[in-house]
Amino acid sequence: MKQTFTHNTQKRIFLSIVFIFLLALHGTVYGETDNRPALGLMLGDPLAITFHQPVNEKTSFNIHAGIWTWSFWHDIQYDTPYLSVDYVFLWPSEKIPLLSYVGGGFAIFFDDNPKDDDDYDAAVAVRVPFGFEFYKNNTCSIGFEIAPIYQFAPAYSAEPHGIELNGGLIISYSL
Repeated sequence: MKQTFTHNTQKRIFLSIVFIFLLALHGTVYGETDNRPALGLMLGDPLAITFHQPVNEKTSFNIHAGIWTWSFWHDIQYDTPYLSVDYVFLWPSEKIPLLSYVGGGFAIFFDDNPKDDDDYDAAVAVRVPFGFEFYKNNTCSIGFEIAPIYQFAPAYSAEPHGIELNGGLIISYSL
């Protein structure tokens, strides 16, 4: 069953994300920029449950499992189960109290891409996430991630740039 949202609903979702971002900046509290396991929620494209698992002090795995929209800024259709696994490198800055990361990984879409004419059961894409936390205390954090993706199996080149973006606001709870 496909769920489609109207343009007004899209505006409300976008304004809600902006409101959460501004609220978080207003009461910003930074904790230690440590690398601890965390469970959270990504609000964006995809809408997903997130899991952060440290490998060592400077690296971790980030896993997102949820629903991909394929066309977030048009008619939103939450219809494709989604899983991504990224290996990320952390770089906490002594001058800026943000935990930032960059990494690489794969995303698996358990349905076909409605933008192309092919019919397949799954698609795989390369993913390069960039992210940072702008609010953190001892148990909670709020951050943002953006990840260019390129679907390579089956091959699909998004017009006009060849890549698509996914990511969103991430609210996490340290375990």
